Amino acid sequence: MLSLFSVVSPSFWRTAPGAASCVVGRGFASATRARSRGLLGNAVSLLLIVLGLATHSLKALSVIPPSFSDLVANAEQVVRIKVTKVSSRWDSTPQGPVIRTYVDCEPLRIMKGSVSKTLTLRFLGGQVGEEAMTVADMPKLAEGQTYIVFLAQNGQAMCPLVAAGHGSYPIVKDETTQLEHVTRSNFQRLRAVDDVEVPIITQAAHPALKAYSGPGMTRDEFEAAIITEVSREGK
Repeated sequence: MLSLFSVVSPSFWRTAPGAASCVVGRGFASATRARSRGLLGNAVSLLLIVLGLATHSLKALSVIPPSFSDLVANAEQVVRIKVTKVSSRWDSTPQGPVIRTYVDCEPLRIMKGSVSKTLTLRFLGGQVGEEAMTVADMPKLAEGQTYIVFLAQNGQAMCPLVAAGHGSYPIVKDETTQLEHVTRSNFQRLRAVDDVEVPIITQAAHPALKAYSGPGMTRDEFEAAIITEVSREGK
C-alpha cells in the first residue's frame, strides 16, 4: 500500500465546550489510496480532500487530555456498549469521496444522555478492499468487545469519542476474581479517575506501562464515579 502524504496537526488544540471532540494526535493524519490507473491524479485528489477535512476540523482538534470532570461534561452521551459489527465503506462528501468506519453497538447501560436501542458510531478512515484511509491515533473499537464510551457529535465529527482515545474504556474480566475492570484505550488498567488526563502511551515496550500494576478500578467503581459526576453537573 502506497502512502501518498501526511498532514501534521497542531499539538496544543483544546476542544471548546460543546465542540466536536477528536484528537488526530501528536503525529499526523495520513491517507493512502492506490489504483492501477491515474495514481498521481488520485493522489492529488485525495490530498485535497483530506486537507479540506483537516482544515475544516481544526477547531475541534485537541491533543490535551481532559480531566475526568471535563470528559463527562463534554460528553453528550456516556454509555456502556458491546460492539456487534465493524464495517467500512466509501461515502460521498462535499469535498469528495472518503472512507468511513461504522461501528454497530448494543447499548448495555446509559449513564448520560439518551440513545436508541441500537447505536452506530461513525469514524473517519478505514479500509475498503485494498484501498485505505487512515488517521493517526484514531481509536479503533473491536467487534465483540465491551466498552464505556464518552460520545459527542456522533455522525458529524470525524471521531465520535470525546478527546479520541481518552473517551474509550475497554472492559476486561479478571479470570481469577471474575471481576470486570476498566482499562484505557491502550489496555492499561485505569487506577483512578485522575488517570483519565494522563497522556495515553501506545508503545508496547514503553517502561511506563510496567508501572500500571494491580487490578485498577472495577467497572462498577468507574460507572459509579461517572453517575456521581453527572449528578454534580445537574446541581
